[in-house]
Amino acid sequence: MSPHEVGCYVRLLCHQWSRGQLPLSDPQKVRRVAGGVVSNEVLGKFPDGKNQRLEKERIKQQVWREKSREGGIKSGLTRASRVVQPPLQPPFQPNGQPNGNIPSPSPDSIKNPLPPLVEEIHSPSMIRLGILFKRRETTRWSKPELKALREIEPIPEEDFQAVEKYYTLTIPKESDFRRHDLVTLLNNWNGEVDRARKFKLAKDYNL
Repeated sequence: MSPHEVGCYVRLLCHQWSRGQLPLSDPQKVRRVAGGVVSNEVLGKFPDGKNQRLEKERIKQQVWREKSREGGIKSGLTRASRVVQPPLQPPFQPNGQPNGNIPSPSPDSIKNPLPPLVEEIHSPSMIRLGILFKRRETTRWSKPELKALREIEPIPEEDFQAVEKYYTLTIPKESDFRRHDLVTLLNNWNGEVDRARKFKLAKDYNL
């Protein structure tokens, strides 16, 4: 796909993620959502207004959120019903010395380990940024990347589109000053937005 088609595709994916389906009955609205004319190749990835791969992930995340909510409610009720017991005191002999036969704690008194970390939920911003760096949607984000993204959100749509267009261009290596990893891009986001807006294609790039 061309850079324009990639941008349209990503924006349509984001719309489906938040709204559930594309408004195929209103072609003009689809163009507004995509930011321009949508090719048949891009529309072909949304039969009946849905990208099937994204829809499976969206449903999976909805199920996970509902299970997490129910688990949180059950856990809260369990904690509220517990009665705090006073700590066990070792038995004493008549001379005041502790008895050597101190009972060991029962298995039930051992605190259960914390559950494993759940798989992170990829937001539309994470999906769009992952595509720029050719990441699979299932790739986990590092803590520095997640922290850097939280620092700049919410991202204005016009800024996002400018960076997406800039990062999908074919630029000669000697003139390419774009960031090579995601966390560096996020930590320098405002500067990259300015660079993307000011960038001009040179004629000798044959673009």
